[in-house]
Amino acid sequence: MKAVFLDRQGGPEVLVYGDQPDPVPGPGMVCVDIHAASVNAADWKVRSGQYDGGTIDRFPYILGRDFSGVVSKAGADLSVGEEVFGVLAAGQEGTYAERVAVHGSIIARKPPELSHLQAAAIALTGLTAKIAIEDTLELQSGETILVQGGAGGVASMAIQIARHLGARGITTADHHCEPRQPRLPGNARGRRDHRLHQCRLHRSAEWCRRRAGDGGRRCRHALVRCRRTGRTGSLHSLGPAGAGLAAGGCPLASARCRP
Repeated sequence: MKAVFLDRQGGPEVLVYGDQPDPVPGPGMVCVDIHAASVNAADWKVRSGQYDGGTIDRFPYILGRDFSGVVSKAGADLSVGEEVFGVLAAGQEGTYAERVAVHGSIIARKPPELSHLQAAAIALTGLTAKIAIEDTLELQSGETILVQGGAGGVASMAIQIARHLGARGITTADHHCEPRQPRLPGNARGRRDHRLHQCRLHRSAEWCRRRAGDGGRRCRHALVRCRRTGRTGSLHSLGPAGAGLAAGGCPLASARCRP
């Protein structure tokens, strides 16, 4: 099969396009012909050797965790020809290739209304957002959450999950992201009652301190992206017993305000 792989770590010049052995699925696994694979921020960190715990001990090495494609060798409850998408388990990579072997239990059938490109783009970001919003922060209906960097992948998914749960979302975005500022899907799109506030990130710390919420109400939760700018202001926006979570391995980790 054709693949993009590394024969050493370094800059973009170490990426090589060439032939690699076809994957051999083990018990409970399926083989998927990949139609689309996404590129995540972690990929260049692994490639360059800057990813914590991401030391590569064998070469050639194929990057990539997100994919969408068609089952070519059946397994689990999936049949040949079914369209699927997913993200490889932590510690496994290899989607910068024509094929990948993956456990059938961790992939899903692709919704017909999504293209392969769309499906490949939502797997890892969507999983990260879901774990952050539902499992870690345990966001509930009626609560308010501040999501920093709303134009990003994880943040834009987090906003939609928050809305789906019945929460109120507030977000910030860099000024250069304004043409693609996040919007909520479905019947919430374009309506003012979704209460989605947008502001520039370089003003977000001051904004969070002064405008923590409408009428002086503060946020119950905050999801912060891994950048120094705006993190302190995000914590200032939290109300009593509010919880903050930093995505991307920031030193901030998580914080909880005292009642």
